[in-house]
Amino acid sequence: MDNGSAQGLVLPVLTLAPPLAGFLTQLMRDSLGEAMGGQFALAARARGESRLKLFWRHGLRHAALPALGLTGWAFSSLLSGAVVVEAIFARPGLGRSLLSAVLARDIPMVTGIALFSALVYIVVMALAEGLERLINPAGGQR
Repeated sequence: MDNGSAQGLVLPVLTLAPPLAGFLTQLMRDSLGEAMGGQFALAARARGESRLKLFWRHGLRHAALPALGLTGWAFSSLLSGAVVVEAIFARPGLGRSLLSAVLARDIPMVTGIALFSALVYIVVMALAEGLERLINPAGGQR
């Protein structure tokens, strides 16, 4: 299989994505069930809002908040899984570089990759926090 093509990404993606997607989907489904059964949903239905409009305007927005809160965990899970997946499928990437640096005891390289990963993690968390504030400006205040 050619590692430089999109075809070479099929198995690594199928290895990394389904467990995380399944967890986030289950979380969204549970949150959506709670949101659609909440007081605000009942009030919106009483005002005559359709079920579809209620789903898109209110339910999905409230259901997305817990999933956004777990974005950091999901990203770190993907990053740590990438180390193993890149080694197994012989894909070039940050995880494989980290593994080879650890095996070669290249401390500056390991430190650089760790700092870069931490920086990307901080950026991802800041973006998730910003998106969370955009979706829910009240921030949980009542």
